[in-house]
Amino acid sequence: MREINQKLLLTERGQQWVGQFDDEDVEAASQLVWALTLVSHSSFQRDLSRRILDTATKVGAPVAFFSAREIEDICDFAKKLNAAEGPSEVDGVNPGHDLGSEARVAATIRSLCKTNPSQLLNHPNKAEMVASQCDAIIVVDDLIGSGKRVCSYLDALWDNRSLRSWKSRSDIRFIILAYAVTEAGLDRVSKHKCAPEVIYGRICPTLRTVPWFESKKDLVSGICKKYGARVAAKSFILGFRRSSALLIFEHGCPNNVPAILWSDPAKNKQWVPLFPSKAVLPPETSAFPLEIVRRDPLDLLIDAGQTRLAGTLPANLSLSQETLLILAFAEKGIRTPGALSFATGLTESECATHLKSCMNWGLLTQRLRLTSSGSAELRAAQRSERVKVIAPLGNDGYYPQMLRKTT
Repeated sequence: MREINQKLLLTERGQQWVGQFDDEDVEAASQLVWALTLVSHSSFQRDLSRRILDTATKVGAPVAFFSAREIEDICDFAKKLNAAEGPSEVDGVNPGHDLGSEARVAATIRSLCKTNPSQLLNHPNKAEMVASQCDAIIVVDDLIGSGKRVCSYLDALWDNRSLRSWKSRSDIRFIILAYAVTEAGLDRVSKHKCAPEVIYGRICPTLRTVPWFESKKDLVSGICKKYGARVAAKSFILGFRRSSALLIFEHGCPNNVPAILWSDPAKNKQWVPLFPSKAVLPPETSAFPLEIVRRDPLDLLIDAGQTRLAGTLPANLSLSQETLLILAFAEKGIRTPGALSFATGLTESECATHLKSCMNWGLLTQRLRLTSSGSAELRAAQRSERVKVIAPLGNDGYYPQMLRKTT
């Protein structure tokens, strides 16, 4: 992953960006870029499309799809949504504006709905939802960062008396579907008054959730603040509402990401953003891999303070690298889905599967703390000097070959 993200800094713009930092801050600036999760067009499109279709199939009835966006004219939106007859005029994007991430989401919805228009409704009005006997409203977004955009869109839908009535009678349900979410955004959206179900692919890493020493987090946050004095978007120094997201889409950089990566310079200041006006320019797109690439486990273990284990990992095959990373982070008190997803490159559901396996094998408690057996396996891995071959993680026939007593 570091080698891939390094390509960002090797482009002409990347060299200009990193060249703006004082010598003592270059390493921290590079760490910020190395920590970014880069999501290509193909990876985003494939994952989001699959989740949209899977969710519609599970509902098993007609569903209404809406792309999350900021609604500037709430009265106009309400009027179009509440139309009791005629084809829908509800917009998927804000008319007359530079189109952001909502345009790509809206285009994905439109394309998929064309394949089965009787079951998949593209931004329908009330008349179309009634005629189709719609069972679910699904609001789609690429990233739920702070949760503000999705919640404001839900507010606009919830303001409709008919939708509230249908929900109270359990005639319809609300679903939020996103490619990625931050833990804070997930918490906020889940508490919305319409009680939505939230479906997502991965937890978005943030400066608060990456499995680093606190000193390293403070160092990287510090350069965001120090050089944030040079950018125009000063209220976004650590991203919108200080969400400090570390995920970049090839179709654009979210404003949840620290401003030194995307903001224009402040008045009378000089600053060259890596992603100008949140756009990813062609030279930088070359750094985006077709798939999410897992990070180097050795670097991650060292960053988490597991230097001893990092020294034995290449020769240690008694447990998979994913299992060892999970156990090593659990010992250091790092148990959040965001940290584990960042470390392993796995989706939320894949991380959950590994965690369940660790609990089933008696390596972790239900609270994701090391058991005596898990501690013994981790100590044995730290002492390992020879290769041991056993079944890979996920094989039903696998069970830790020794449940050692702690010494």
